[in-house]
Amino acid sequence: TEVRDKFGRTPLIVATIYGHPEVIQVLLVGGASMGGKDVNNMTAYSYARVLDRTDIMQLLRYARHHGARR
Repeated sequence: TEVRDKFGRTPLIVATIYGHPEVIQVLLVGGASMGGKDVNNMTAYSYARVLDRTDIMQLLRYARHHGARR
C-alpha cells in the first residue's frame, strides 16, 4: 500500500503535479504504482495531461511500456 495525503494523492501524483520528472523516475524505479487515483479519480498520467506536461506524459508512457506497476 502506498502512502497517500489527505486528498488521496500518491507520491507519484504529487511529483507529477509539482513537475518533478527526476522524482518520478526514482519513484517508478522503486516500484511505485502508476494506477493510483486520488479523490478526484485522477492518476499521475491524468494530471500530466491536464497540466500539459508532455515530458512527464512521455516518461509515464515509457515506464508503462517497459513494465512499471499499474
